[in-house]
Amino acid sequence: MKSRIIAFVLLVSFTSMACFGQETDIPAPYRPDEFPQWTLDLRRAEIVTFGSFPLSFMVTALVYDLTYLAIDSYNYNNDSNLYDRASFASHRTQDDITRLLLISGGVSLTIGLADFIINKVKQKKAEREKQELNEQRNNNRNSTGDSETEN
Repeated sequence: MKSRIIAFVLLVSFTSMACFGQETDIPAPYRPDEFPQWTLDLRRAEIVTFGSFPLSFMVTALVYDLTYLAIDSYNYNNDSNLYDRASFASHRTQDDITRLLLISGGVSLTIGLADFIINKVKQKKAEREKQELNEQRNNNRNSTGDSETEN
């Protein structure tokens, strides 16, 4: 009896999905003017910032470990156990890891901010060039229109 009820519920569920399912209309693609420019710029800066974090963390950790190794080798100048102690990341404490995360986060934020500024400068330059081109076109139209009326 239970198997019949389960089979009936499954049959009703599957057939109702086919009958009352959503239509397969494809949504319209985004228009170029659908989002303000500042949101696009902010999204780009966010992507660059979070995308550069893994690389900046690896570089920061490498520089930190090499600095630790250099200081350790300076303190123990002729010690033969130097290379036994030089295993990377074995000396890190929780404070060191927090420091590495903060430094690499700052580096990533700087990279994102630099990309944002560079992108803004390029946009302003392109707008200025476009405006100058439009002014030149208008001047050319006016000068050809004046010469035609003079003849």
